[in-house]
Formats: sequence, C-alpha cells, structure tokens
Amino acid sequence: MNKSTYIANQIRDKILNTKELAPNQALKTEVELCKEYNVSKMTLKKAIDILVDEGLVYKQRGVGTFVKNLTESPLNNIRDRYKDQNLTGFSASHKGQTVHTKVLEYTVIPASDFIAEQLGIQPSDFVYFIKRLRSVDDFPNVLEETYMPLELMPGLKLANAETSIYSFIENTLQLKVTSSHLSIRAIKSTEEIAGYLNLKPEEPVIAVTQTAFLSNGQLFEYSVCYHRYDVYEFHTVVVRKD
Repeated sequence: MNKSTYIANQIRDKILNTKELAPNQALKTEVELCKEYNVSKMTLKKAIDILVDEGLVYKQRGVGTFVKNLTESPLNNIRDRYKDQNLTGFSASHKGQTVHTKVLEYTVIPASDFIAEQLGIQPSDFVYFIKRLRSVDDFPNVLEETYMPLELMPGLKLANAETSIYSFIENTLQLKVTSSHLSIRAIKSTEEIAGYLNLKPEEPVIAVTQTAFLSNGQLFEYSVCYHRYDVYEFHTVVVRKD
C-alpha cells in the first residue's frame, strides 16, 4: 500500500469509526501531518485529495482542511438506506425471501493497474475476482463483479462465495466491516449483462460501484453491481437548514 493511501485510511478511520475527528473539526496543519507520518507535502496532498473526493473533508483556502458534517449531507442518508445491503451483504438484506447465488467466476488473478489503485495495493498483487448472479425468489436481480486482496482474505473458498462472503469475513476472519463509499449511475446494459438479468440488449441497468472498508480503515473490496432497473429503489432525504 502506498503512503498516501495509508494516510487517507488512517484519517478516514478517525472520522468514521473512532470519532477522534468530529464534524467541522480542523485537521492538523500540513506541517504537523507531514511530520506525524514522515512524508512529503506532495504525498500528504494526495492523501487529502482522496478524502476530499470521498466527501469526508473539505478545504478552506488560507484556513485549513476540515471534517465534513455528514449529518447534513444526503450522503449520510444514502449510507443509512443501503447499510444493510452494503455492510452486511446481499443475503442478509433479503431476509424472508429466497436468495439464490450462482457463482459465474471464482479465481485469483494479478491486479491490473486500475484495480490496484482502487484497492490501494501494488499492481500485480494477487486478488480474488468473483462474479456472481444474485436472484431473489427465482428472479435475477443483480450481477456482481467483486475484487478483494488475497492477502486480506486467507481461506476464502468457493463455498463462501456461494453463500455470504461478508459472513465469512466477520464470523470466520473476525474482521469488522464498517463503511463503504458508493457511486450510482444508470447505464445501457451490454449483451452479457442483459443476458444474465433477462433484459433486452441496451435496456438500462443501475450500476453501483462500491469500495468498502474494515474497522481499521483498510480498504478490502472494490465491486461493481449491475441491478435490474425495475427492482432497484433509491431513497434519500435532503434537509435544508437555515
């Protein structure tokens, strides 16, 4: 893991998990953070930029960098809306329904430059690549493509992918999944996606890109999930404060 990703993970953990950094609180100065982490200004800037892009901090020119107040942000509502599905897994979020998982691919591959960047690892580090079709009550809902660092997930088996990977992470590895960042957009389905989801080619799907984190701030998952447009619901509340 490069230095900038490590620093971003540490600060993110202080914001989301340990609460050492409160909403609207200023981060330490650039000089203080460079000294604390023994890095250059350029490396620190890259780390802060990661957090800015994630919507966790904001900069005030000539003043400093501050923790964003997530309670006033629609992102907080998005996180709450999808907490069950994204932080406990697909199966746990559909209790009372019949969930079927078909594993289409389960393999270990060297990370491409893009995947390495998303996971904060080195190119060619080994990752699990898992492609799954998730159905609810025999109706295809989601096509998932997931990447996880091999080093972080020792003992992950095909059987885990066929049931619940998150249960394996929390119950077997005793790791805590605490946060995720989502990007949601509508796209045209490819022929492959349409085939799996019983759609016509180029019918729309909802693509949800997720990066997920453990309680220590470690990034452990990068995934893209393609949802049928007619079964996917998105709810949020935006509150204007005087």
